[in-house]
Amino acid sequence: MENTSILWNISSAKPKELAFDQRQSIVYFGNIDSVKGVDRLFDLAEALRDLDVNNIKIEVYGAARNSAEFVASLEGRAKSLGLKNIQLMGHTANPEEILATAFLLCRPSRWNDPWGRDVIEATCAGIPCLVTGEYEGVIEHGKNGYLMPEFDAAGGAQYVKSLVDDPSLWQGMREFALAKADRTFRGESQAKKVGEIVEHLVAG
Repeated sequence: MENTSILWNISSAKPKELAFDQRQSIVYFGNIDSVKGVDRLFDLAEALRDLDVNNIKIEVYGAARNSAEFVASLEGRAKSLGLKNIQLMGHTANPEEILATAFLLCRPSRWNDPWGRDVIEATCAGIPCLVTGEYEGVIEHGKNGYLMPEFDAAGGAQYVKSLVDDPSLWQGMREFALAKADRTFRGESQAKKVGEIVEHLVAG
């Protein structure tokens, strides 16, 4: 059967106006495990440090699903490398509030899945995303974030630096994200799609 439409999660996330230099966190939301690529965030932290991007911190929100040893290894790595720009924050009950003030959302998954509730919510909050994968249905490369078909910490750090160095580039991505959110992830647009699908099924 030919796909004619995608129904996305509806988001009520709203953008928050905040001075550019007050947005100082790259955020991750999800399970703390290898499949989700959380260890890659530590690669990114090291690469950012090497580029002297010192005003941006990585905040990792979530809990370990499978292995406390994995979390311990991440904490040990940060300590051994002297990484001061990344922190495991644990579970949060208010991801929307944290996301609204973020600089960037990062989803470094080892699956080819550059989408998800975290990315949709970020788009609706006007926050650019750095994600791994190839599908451009949510993040369009260079427009509302960056897609990496294969994770590359040095390349990802360069993307972050480009946004840090150019507030107008970040603002342009924010505006594109919000426009895409209005077209794609709000209740009105999804209700319209549901109606179109029902009409198609009845007619077919």
